[in-house]
Amino acid sequence: MARIVIVSFRLGGTDGVAIESAKWTGALATLGHSVRTVAGEGIADVQIPGLAINATTSTSIQALETALADADLVIVENLASLPLNLDARDVLYHVLEGRRALFHHHDLPWQRPHLAHVEGPRTGRHWHHVTINELSRLELLERGIDAVTIMNSFDCEPPRGRRDSTRLALNVEARTLVVMPSRALPRKNVEGALALCEALDAVFWLLGPAEDDYEETLEGLLRSTNIEVRRGLAEGFDVHDAYAAADLVVMPSTWEGFGNPVLESVTHRRPLALYPYPVACEIRDHGFRFFDLGDVVAIKSFLEIPDYELYAHNLSIALEHFNVATLPTRLRDDRPRHAERREQLLSVAKSLFAERGFQSTTMDDIAREAGFTKPILYQYFDSKTDLYREIVAQLAQTLLASLKIAVNTAETPRAKIEVAFRVYFEMVVSETDAFRILFIHSHEGDTAKELRALELGLISFMFPFFDPSMSEEHRRQLAGGVVGIAEGAAIVWLEQQESKGWPPPAAGAAERLAERSATLAWGGLRTVHQD
Repeated sequence: MARIVIVSFRLGGTDGVAIESAKWTGALATLGHSVRTVAGEGIADVQIPGLAINATTSTSIQALETALADADLVIVENLASLPLNLDARDVLYHVLEGRRALFHHHDLPWQRPHLAHVEGPRTGRHWHHVTINELSRLELLERGIDAVTIMNSFDCEPPRGRRDSTRLALNVEARTLVVMPSRALPRKNVEGALALCEALDAVFWLLGPAEDDYEETLEGLLRSTNIEVRRGLAEGFDVHDAYAAADLVVMPSTWEGFGNPVLESVTHRRPLALYPYPVACEIRDHGFRFFDLGDVVAIKSFLEIPDYELYAHNLSIALEHFNVATLPTRLRDDRPRHAERREQLLSVAKSLFAERGFQSTTMDDIAREAGFTKPILYQYFDSKTDLYREIVAQLAQTLLASLKIAVNTAETPRAKIEVAFRVYFEMVVSETDAFRILFIHSHEGDTAKELRALELGLISFMFPFFDPSMSEEHRRQLAGGVVGIAEGAAIVWLEQQESKGWPPPAAGAAERLAERSATLAWGGLRTVHQD
């Protein structure tokens, strides 16, 4: 299996990126891959201090190249998504040039007002992108980067926390306890949580610390409220204890890349009061039943008489769509989707080349017809010529494979030639667009050599069917004549179809073409003798 390296600012912590990275590491290991982690700080197999968000040294190119040297795939966890360490990002881009990489985007710079002016993620020929929400996927698409969405995943049977002992340690007794399981930052909207607690006459428990110089602001908010406040997890207690102790979970954020506490409230069977930040609406659209942050009457009613069916309803949705147990399957299923997108682009290009000709068709035409931007098209194919060559290569591979299978059922040389004509013209009739490109537009520019390569392949396939007493040179010339008959008949039939406006092929068209060509070819071949 593959050797995979996961790279990030920091790993092994309690932030959302680190938590999801750990889940991906486990899922990839379940699939049989070897996974190594590299980070600037935290817990990682390899630490390169220059990768950290607040690094005081530049990132060593040599150290990073060494860490990634044997990787079949590099997964970048948010390091190139948010420009929090530009030096680390640029060194990483340099080291990854020409290598297979998957960028796992948790946040994007334009989603943070103070970072909106900074360059967003880049892409390259062998780079792929995954977002954790549809909003980010669509925003990347607008900027010419194709991505797939794999939302965060969760343990739907988490450890049961200690409700009674935790509440006793907090000294909340029988009062309502509202837990906010996050850090304190401006976008976390602590004031919204405080207002709800005041309306409920509840104790407010903020689990995370203040960050980004928010401590002074937070202290001011807490001094101005009349409610009791608890901060942080006491020694010996964990987040599972916090959820167990909670009567209500509050998620008042105005922006989150995902917002793990939303699903954690579901898996821990707790009601949730939620501010409708954009991604929260995506999550809610799966059918979850949450309370609006300002719906105090409904929340009070629920707390007085809990509706346990709500817990079961929400959990069933989490099991279906957000279960960490299905993450390996979701990660494994991404490659077929990429292959399907590639085949879609080939199909569109084939149709346009056949209709307009190779020279008259542009990459803009192909991207527009496929419903993508041109930069996305270039992620799959370096040029229009690459597209053309792959179409012809697929046609040649399919044709030669079909011929080999078919002639194995024929015993005599004549029977082999007859069945070869039949297979050939069946493909001409069924793959009209491909043969239009090959025969009608093949002499435009540099594309003529693709037709010649196929002709030589067919000649090499045919010449063993002739009398071995003849010289190889003689047999190859005869094989070239047979290929010329097939090609000439195909060109005339295609031109006749074009003059009629490309109607559906008449019934038995392939059989008639094969029979006529085989009769002509064999009528001449049976009179051929060794020189």
